Order: sequence, then structure tokens, then C-alpha cells
Amino acid sequence: MARERAFTDKQVTEAGSALLMEGKNINGTSLRNKIGAGRPSSLMEVYQSLKESGQILAPSVTTNVEPAISRQELPPEVADMLSVILGDVEKLVRKINDRAHFTVEQRLNSKMREANERVASAAKREAESLQEQDKAFEKLEDALDEKSSLQSKITDLEKENAKAQGMLDTQAQQLATQSKTYAELQSMLDQEKSDHIRVQVRVETVSEELARQRKKLTEAQAQLNKSLASTARLEGKLEAVKN
Repeated sequence: MARERAFTDKQVTEAGSALLMEGKNINGTSLRNKIGAGRPSSLMEVYQSLKESGQILAPSVTTNVEPAISRQELPPEVADMLSVILGDVEKLVRKINDRAHFTVEQRLNSKMREANERVASAAKREAESLQEQDKAFEKLEDALDEKSSLQSKITDLEKENAKAQGMLDTQAQQLATQSKTYAELQSMLDQEKSDHIRVQVRVETVSEELARQRKKLTEAQAQLNKSLASTARLEGKLEAVKN
């Protein structure tokens, strides 16, 4: 997601007017230094657009006008004396001026060469400084854009994490419900096993009792058979006696 512009048109207008009043060059870096935010290239584009639309005007400079002083004519005798003096002075001044001009010209040429060299060197250093500032500001804006992009991604991830956490909570609740149901079923199963064991014990007890009863019945049947046999022998003897 693109980051919002860090400056307003009003700030660019005020910064441009301030630089014009200070007599400084207007470029992306100088605007950036004035405003304290934004890419130099973007600031310069907005400035050019505002200038073309007439929203940035050159400041007016007021000048103090000295009152005019009327010239007064000199008296004739003073004017004649002045002409003689001026003639001598003019010759002397011209001679001095020629010498001074020659000397000053030599010095001026030397100073001009030095000044030009200094200006060229300063201009080179300024251009290099502006270039380095432009690069630094561009890197800063790139870092801010990257930060904004990362922040947006972090927000999206936090939303996804919250959604995933919600799903995990739901699954945990379902698991808890299932665990509770399983525990209840296990308890019922354990109870049934316990009942089954008691029934099994009861069946075994009844079976043992039944076996004992069958044994007794067998023994009683055997005893009865012996009794019947004895009775039969006695009846046979009785019949024999009667006959």
C-alpha cells in the first residue's frame, strides 16, 4: 500500500517563497531542508506545478527612493577658478588613475582568477553535496515506504493470526466437549463392565450351586435306587415266605 504524501502544497508554496526571499536556489534538496519531509524529486515536481499554475509568485522588493536635490549654479569667478584647478587636478587624477587602474587591474585579474577558482570549487562541492543529500533523502523515503509496506504486511499477518487463533479456540472447545463425552462414555462402559463382572460372578455362583444340587440329586437317586433294590429283595423274600 502506497504511503501518503508527507507534505502539503501550502508547505511547498511557503518554502519556495522563503527561499526566494533569502535569494537561495530552489531545488529538491533546498525544499526538503526547508520542509523537513518528502522526496526531493517529488517536492520539485509539486513546486514546478504550483509555479506553472501561478500559485508561487516572485516576492516584490521595496526600494528606498532618495529625494531629488536641485543643482545650484556656481558664481562666474568661482567657476573660472574651478576650471583651472580642475584642469590641473584632472591631469593629476588621470595619471594617478592610469597607474592605479593598471595596478588594480592586475590585482583584480589575479583576484578574479582566484575567485573564479573558488566559485568553481564551491559550486562543485555544492553540487556534490546536493547530490549526496538527494541520495540520502531518497534512501530515507525508500526506507519509510518499506516500513509502511512492512507495517501493512504485519497488520495482515496479525489479522490472519487472530483468525487462526479463533479457529484454534473453536477446535479446543470442540475437543473439550468431545473429551467430556468420551469420559462420560468411558464411565458408562466401566459401569457396564462392573455390572457384567457382578453378573458373571453371580452366574458362576449359581452354576456352582446348581452343580452341588445336581450332585446331591445324583447321590439321592443312587440312594433311592439302592432302597428300591432292597425293597424289591424284601418283597421277593416276602412272596417266597407266603408261598
